[in-house]
Amino acid sequence: MGVIYALLWVLCLVRASFGAEGLIVVPGLGRKDRLDTVVSNIKYLEPLVRAGRWDCVIYTYAAREFVASINKSNYFWSYNQELDYLRSLCTIVENEGKRVTEHLHMVQPALIRSAYKYVFVLLDDCKIESASSFHLDDMVAIMETNKLTAASPRIINANKGGGQGFRTIMQADPPQGAQLGSPGYIVSFIEIFGVVMTMDGYTALWELLSPKVNPYGW
Repeated sequence: MGVIYALLWVLCLVRASFGAEGLIVVPGLGRKDRLDTVVSNIKYLEPLVRAGRWDCVIYTYAAREFVASINKSNYFWSYNQELDYLRSLCTIVENEGKRVTEHLHMVQPALIRSAYKYVFVLLDDCKIESASSFHLDDMVAIMETNKLTAASPRIINANKGGGQGFRTIMQADPPQGAQLGSPGYIVSFIEIFGVVMTMDGYTALWELLSPKVNPYGW
């Protein structure tokens, strides 16, 4: 734990000197199909990262030990090309067997507040379809204009497992009377798929995280 916190702290000290705008956090990755999604997302975000405007940290939960009974195609760490690409842009933190909330809880506001204005939490099963459908600069501009502390792009085709019909809230049509062409609308609930937050917004979320009591962050 101490090593992981130390890595994040060093990253923040460096970025505080150069003035990075925000931190992209992928709080859990450990499956091949999700790896493809994350690689695709980072490719869309790559210009912002290479320009030094945003940093990126990816937390992984996959085990390093290879068990002979497991099909090699399912062994996460065998996909060197994809992982090397992510390492070229992001800090990868290995934390075997941990959940999303446990990883987010490690991204302490006290450690990053002086380095970043925004935090973008992007789950490994949420895919950016195109630069025209989502762009961080546009999202930040909308937030600043409307003085928002948290905002999420509209999510379509979210997985709806058994007993999770509430997820349709993320696929709902704009409310009746919403202005045509509006860049967004206010809702009472945001499920964490991809959320951009100011440091105040992220701090409010972080203070609600209690991995031992609420492991899924609901």
